[in-house]
Amino acid sequence: MNIVGNVNGSYKAPKIDLFEIEKQCGMEQQPVKTVSSILGKDTAIKVNISKEGLQALHGSKLQGSYDLNSQIEQIEYMSEHQPVVSFTNRLGIALQDSYAGVAYENRPSIEDKGNTVLNTFKKIADEIVSGYADGIRVRFVEDSSSEDGYRRLTMEDELAILQEEFDEFVESRFGKEHQEQSEKVINAINDIQKTKDRLGIGDGKVYEPEKIPERFVENLIKAGRTYIVGILK
Repeated sequence: MNIVGNVNGSYKAPKIDLFEIEKQCGMEQQPVKTVSSILGKDTAIKVNISKEGLQALHGSKLQGSYDLNSQIEQIEYMSEHQPVVSFTNRLGIALQDSYAGVAYENRPSIEDKGNTVLNTFKKIADEIVSGYADGIRVRFVEDSSSEDGYRRLTMEDELAILQEEFDEFVESRFGKEHQEQSEKVINAINDIQKTKDRLGIGDGKVYEPEKIPERFVENLIKAGRTYIVGILK
């Protein structure tokens, strides 16, 4: 599911730099001049402001003016609707990182991989709960029935999405279909290895398919759901 929000989960109202907006809109001030009086003393500084600057200053009171409040609202909206990394991708990245660059003989066990995925799930769940508790997490999903095409999520909504994506990830990574595909790939690799060995260019290595323990998927999914129930109490 595509979720958008304040990317780092630490929402802060965006700082509006009126001088920068003025620059972008071409509303640069004229040079400041100091005018001397006949008594040789400097008078107050006089500033000449362009027509566009006056229009911005007066808001919507003049024709062609810039509505700064509207621009502030647009910036706030954009800051809260940035694409964020999906839960599925975060689980996948954590799992890949756990064995990236590791030699085949030192690869993590299936139990280690399961723990990596579950711990990542728990970390994300904790981020969600603490973010809503502190009032700094802002997340939306697409909703064609809403005025702007997005629906803001509650903590419970987001935890439900996390749980759904976790369940699907575990099934796809450790389920029966994955194991069958893994065995096919390993058998093909071993066939190639045998051919190399016959040609005298192999290393005699034999690869073993990843064996998934019985009820491994069910137990992992149950552990995730139990954790969510616990943090919602």
